[in-house]
Amino acid sequence: MFQFFAADEVDADGEQVIEAMMQSYFDSGYQTRAVLRTLFNSDYFKSDKARYARVKGPIELVVGAVRMAGSYQSPTFGADQLARQSFYMGQGLLQPPSVEGWHEGPEWIDSGALVERVNFVSKEMGNVMNPGVRSIINRLASEGGSLTSEALVDQCLDLIGPLEVSDATREILVEFANKQGEVNLEGHEPGDDAEQKVGDMLRLMTATREFQLA
Repeated sequence: MFQFFAADEVDADGEQVIEAMMQSYFDSGYQTRAVLRTLFNSDYFKSDKARYARVKGPIELVVGAVRMAGSYQSPTFGADQLARQSFYMGQGLLQPPSVEGWHEGPEWIDSGALVERVNFVSKEMGNVMNPGVRSIINRLASEGGSLTSEALVDQCLDLIGPLEVSDATREILVEFANKQGEVNLEGHEPGDDAEQKVGDMLRLMTATREFQLA
């Protein structure tokens, strides 16, 4: 439970939380909710240590991406492909490799699986016709027509998270925005050049290390 909700790696402070969770389990007469209450109320869970300390599992990544992009809002033909996408990333629904379950954490992002993860999410978020992406574009447009490279990066990071990235990652994103040129969403039309620049920025952001973490 600690690794699923808090962090993939357990340090000394994490061990203390786990000990408290174990004690809660016995003191409550083996109530799972008491264990979770202990974890969620712990200082560790609310600290910076628990931020971006877990690699998103494939299901978590796929569902989060399609919800953000708005590409699947109700049962529809083709939705079964989402389960296949998760399988390609290493997590088949109801198909664990053994009774032990999946090996989670960093193993979700080995070289092959990482390519699948990045390609899937970038395709969802790079499609400016997806409702969720259109909502992001419209919100950007409502802040004013023209966006500097820094403003585009910072506002997009805020709208897809908020997602906090390292200074090095932000520099790369700003450099990419500079190469794309000015983004002016005044009078933007679906799929035009300005909108596609936003889609390309969202596509790159989903390929960052930080987006793979939770």
